[in-house]
Order: sequence, then structure tokens, then C-alpha cells
Amino acid sequence: MTLQSSGQIALSDLRTEYTNLGSAAKVAMNEFYYGSTYLQKNKCTDQARSDASHPTKASHFDNVPVAGSGTQIKLTNFYNKVYYYARQAIVQVSGNNANVDVPTIEGESLKKNSNNTVFFDIDVTGNCKATTTGSYGLNIPQGSIPNTTCFMTNDYAIYGKGGKGGDGGGSGSPGGTAFSVASNIYLKNNNRILGGGGGGGGSGGKTQSFNECYCCNVSNTSIGGSGGGGGKGGGAGGSGSGAPPSNFPAGSGGSGGDGDEDTSTVPGSGGGGGGRCGGYPQGTICSNSGSPGGGWGASGGGSGGSGGNAIRRRSSAYYVVLTSGTQAGSTVTF
Repeated sequence: MTLQSSGQIALSDLRTEYTNLGSAAKVAMNEFYYGSTYLQKNKCTDQARSDASHPTKASHFDNVPVAGSGTQIKLTNFYNKVYYYARQAIVQVSGNNANVDVPTIEGESLKKNSNNTVFFDIDVTGNCKATTTGSYGLNIPQGSIPNTTCFMTNDYAIYGKGGKGGDGGGSGSPGGTAFSVASNIYLKNNNRILGGGGGGGGSGGKTQSFNECYCCNVSNTSIGGSGGGGGKGGGAGGSGSGAPPSNFPAGSGGSGGDGDEDTSTVPGSGGGGGGRCGGYPQGTICSNSGSPGGGWGASGGGSGGSGGNAIRRRSSAYYVVLTSGTQAGSTVTF
């Protein structure tokens, strides 16, 4: 519930709103300062308290004095105030397809009404890597409490999976998204958030004619198309295709190279396109090379796939970038 907006307010009203203590339990006024026993703080609440635009700033923090400030606390400071939960333990994330368990964090709150807010901090403590283009390097889903807000500090690389290079004659696949967030967030990106590179397009097969045995018998030879390079972020190179029908097939085209996961250079380059030569009775025929894969957040060459997004965020969520860092790929909403 929300505390009354005027008239008499008692210490027992604060005890009911901010604790699960029974009516016989004693509480002291100095336990209700911001940053004290029942109104704890973390980086996220500190940021929201100083942010006039945060949707629940007024209902939690306005007019409530800070512990140690020397300002006298009064019961009337709590008109229209409502309980919030400031999680003290920092969520640490790293590794493959990292995910923050927002519903479990919300479940720790004493109160779970729509007027309450859960505030928590996240530290990225190692690289976060997507292992497929359909997953994310880091995912922060939406919980059930509407204004749940996190403060995330990223000192590492968060990156999406690179798209696969096209097989001979085929198109490359799109790169994957690095970071998806549906909760309210304050984002402090001190490092890199990188969409996967798109896979490069494969080249088509090649056929050429020649005069067999230097007489009037005209023949042809062929070689298959070569694969495109994989996108930056571990995208697999495409395979070469078989040779088109001919009198003297010279073999399949070459495979494209895989995209690496080196995050030190942005956008960098994806894997190189494949190429191959084959012999036939009158010499050599070489396939056209496949196109290279895209660098971080960039499209693959030729008929390549699009670059992956850096950030995918919920359009109706509160989203504040405090430090932008390095980003490759777009920020899109859903």
C-alpha cells in the first residue's frame, strides 16, 4: 500500500509499510533514513534517487533524508511513500548466453505490489558470448513487477554470434544480437557491446569452354562455387558447391574461412571467402572467390547477411545510457 498523503502518520505506519514485523515489534525513527536499516541503498537506488525522470523516484525517495546527512527526519517526510527493495548482493554475470534471473530477484522483495520497485546492481565480470545467432551474449528479461530497475556496469565484451557464410551460390546468414534487455536499466558500458558480423555470400559455379585436342570438338569444364566467410563472432564459413554439369568437372569450390572472436578491433573483419582452382585437359579453371564475412555489427560481403544488433531493448522500459563505451551494431526496440 501507499502511505497517506496528509493528516496523522505514525511510526507504526512506517513499520507496516517497510517491514514484515508484527505490531508488537519496536522500530526507531532513525532506522528509516535513506541508506539505513529499512530503506537500504545500492548503486541503482542512488542513481534513481538523483534522476528526476525515473518513474518511481517521487514515491520512494523525495524528501526522505539521507543517513548521516545531519538532516532531521520527520514522519511527514513519508507522505505518499511506498516500500522498495534495494538488493544488497551484486549480480555477477559472464560466460556463454548469460542470463539474469529477474523473477527470482523480485521474489526476494518483502512486498510485490505494482507500486513497489525492485532495484538491483549487475556487474559483468567476464566476456558474455552468444553461442547461436538466436541467443544473446547477455539477456535481462522482464519480471512481473512493472518498474524493476537494474544498474549494470560492463567492463568486458558482450557479443553476438557471427552469421554463417553462404555455401557456394548461396546467401550469408545474419549476425546475432549481443545484448537484450527488457527491464528498466541504467547502463554503464565501459567496454564493448558487439553485434555478430553477417556471413559473406557464396560465389556461384563457373563453366568455360575450350577446343578439345585443338580440333573442332568444343568441350567445357566447370568448377563449383565457393563458400562465403563467416561473420565476426565465430560464424562458420560456407561450404563450396559441386561443379555444374560439364564434360570435365574440375571439382567443388573452396570453403570460406570462419569468423574469429577477437574483440580487440572494432569492427574488424570476418572470415575470408573461399576459392579453389582445378585442372582440366587444357589447363586450369578457378572459381570466383566467396565474399568475406562482416566485421562486428557489419553485413557480410556480396549477398551476405546483415550485421547483428548490439542492443535489443523493450520500447516501453526506462532506458538510460550513462556511459556508451564501444558499440558495433544498432540499438533496436521490441
